[in-house]
Amino acid sequence: MGNAREIACIEKEHFKIPLSRGAEQQVDERGLNVKIETEKVLNYTLSHFSLDTVPATPLILQVLLKRSNQGLHGLLPDLTNTVMTELGQPMHVFDADTVEGTITVRMAKKGETLEALDEKTYTLSEEDMVIADEKKILAIAGIIGGKNSGATENTRNIFIEAATFDPVSVRKTSQRLNIRTDSSIRFEK
Repeated sequence: MGNAREIACIEKEHFKIPLSRGAEQQVDERGLNVKIETEKVLNYTLSHFSLDTVPATPLILQVLLKRSNQGLHGLLPDLTNTVMTELGQPMHVFDADTVEGTITVRMAKKGETLEALDEKTYTLSEEDMVIADEKKILAIAGIIGGKNSGATENTRNIFIEAATFDPVSVRKTSQRLNIRTDSSIRFEK
């Protein structure tokens, strides 16, 4: 879709997003409810997988990611980063064992905080879209995941998120919090 938007701009053609605005509610195969409480979600899918082991990232993926100027973070995030660099679709992996209850995509409450994967703590406002469970924020939607729910080498149960978030919302939050990630750059476009 990003490439189609770019071509439309170059050719001075009208571009229309082919996705309908977010579903009211979705239930994954594990029975986990996913609530969408904001119209800034264009599409949201959450899939659950259980793994016996998590091997090291294969050499071919390591080479692809290094050539794409991506760091290596372990197999699970490396797989989602490969999808993002090859297909342009940002994805995120949550450690499902850290998620408590229903996952909700919503606007943050003023003053909520998130310790992110970049080791920084961000204070959020009502203008920021988040992914949260019943007790905590898991990620700033379209920008960065939280340290409290990120996949590690010990993770065996995962949720893989694939979504499309409102580009203007992602850009405003990214600028306000001064966070530029590959995910936010792609969602902004």
